[in-house]
Amino acid sequence: MRHRHRTLLPPTEPPWKKTVRRFLIGSGLLGMLYLYVFVLSPASCSSVQKKIDQTVEQNTRAETGGSRAASDEEKTPGRAALNLQVPAEITGETQEDLMVRDQLAARMVSGRVQKKEKFTQSLVRNGVDMAEARRLISAFESKNVFNFARAQPGQLFTIQMSDDGTRVFTFEYHFSSRMKLQAQRTAKGFTVQKITAPVMSAPWAVGVRIQTNLKAALEAVGENAQLAALVEALFRDEIEPREFEKGDTVRILVEKRTLHKKFFAYGPVLAVQLVSRRKGSFSAYRGPNGGYYTADGLSFFRRFLPRPLPGNAPPEPDPQTGGVVFPAHRNPPVWTLAPGKVVEAGWAGQLGRRVEIVHENEVRSVFYQLGSIATGLKAGDTVTRRQIIGSAGFSGTTPDRNGAGVLVTQAGRPVSIYALSTTRQDPLPADLVPAFSRQVETHGALLSALQFDAMGLAKSTANATVKKEEKTEKAPAAGKPASRKRKPPVRP
Repeated sequence: MRHRHRTLLPPTEPPWKKTVRRFLIGSGLLGMLYLYVFVLSPASCSSVQKKIDQTVEQNTRAETGGSRAASDEEKTPGRAALNLQVPAEITGETQEDLMVRDQLAARMVSGRVQKKEKFTQSLVRNGVDMAEARRLISAFESKNVFNFARAQPGQLFTIQMSDDGTRVFTFEYHFSSRMKLQAQRTAKGFTVQKITAPVMSAPWAVGVRIQTNLKAALEAVGENAQLAALVEALFRDEIEPREFEKGDTVRILVEKRTLHKKFFAYGPVLAVQLVSRRKGSFSAYRGPNGGYYTADGLSFFRRFLPRPLPGNAPPEPDPQTGGVVFPAHRNPPVWTLAPGKVVEAGWAGQLGRRVEIVHENEVRSVFYQLGSIATGLKAGDTVTRRQIIGSAGFSGTTPDRNGAGVLVTQAGRPVSIYALSTTRQDPLPADLVPAFSRQVETHGALLSALQFDAMGLAKSTANATVKKEEKTEKAPAAGKPASRKRKPPVRP
């Protein structure tokens, strides 16, 4: 009798157990991946947040310690420690901010329409570029504000424009005693308006002691933020807006314009006195021909920028080209040093992306190793001061660092950028000096009359005089009608 041997097989596992096991294994792997990506990884959200918190805490401690040290130690005006750190993020200035500075430095021209002359010809005869004159007139006519075919001989107009006439900043045309046309240049073109009511203007003196920033200080005394922008643009060549600090005093004499007895806009800033704890004391006075000058008649504006890109890191010499390299973090914008004309823009072998600009007085500036060149920039283009021509970076083989290389020459010889930045624009013409001196004496006396109180505010008696002139009849008390004087009857 044969015995059959039966092979023992392992018990079969139910299918549902396999599914559960696979689900648990997959969930575990996903959990580990999630833990690494969002918690353990150096680039995780929690790690980044911790670094941000640590940085904020360190900066807060540094600012607290710095403010305490500054309060314990008296600062000498005009002296400050140099910060050699390159900013990680650049918050560039808007085109509007740069335009305000150029407008303050522009010259003022007045003219009249002559017989048998088109208005375009009148503008060109007074120094306006033909293309700019057409753009200005088109701004009025395209919006049906005014047709300049109605212009009559003898009518007066005033223009504030650049020296070469390629940019008109403000335009005012007196068509009649009851109608005036105005245009203001913006980054997007001209804004135009027709004013049919008389606009009253009077000088207004105001002084503040800064607690946080200039804008907040002026708003605390009831002024508009536009006045702060004008003052910051006026001092941009000497002090950056972020360098205004607590304790600085500013005295301003500005023309205030009213329409229907309400504030309409600020006119030109007539005089400004600034006492900065960091940079020293400055005084600027508006000239009879526009522009701003010191009390001695020297221009308040510099011709060249001291550096072509944001930040305050000192430049490094480049022995291969004879120029300097401004270190940069990431790709900040690169500016022109002064107005000029582009000679070359493109690739230049070892120098990488290169832009060459020719300025007045045989000065040439060459920018090389640029990360990029501004779109549309080409040879023959006219550029303005502080116009963006590209961005810093690295291109070519010289030099071997991230930034922007600059070589400035005059008559073929290398010159220092800082030496050029000390040169000023043209001084006041000699025939205008006597009238300007009298104006400085008058405006300086009005500013000196401003006395600061305990709150850091200053009031002038000149403003009280202006207010009295603007006052009209008092309004009747509530519930009481205004009394009207009746004329006596006319007897035959």
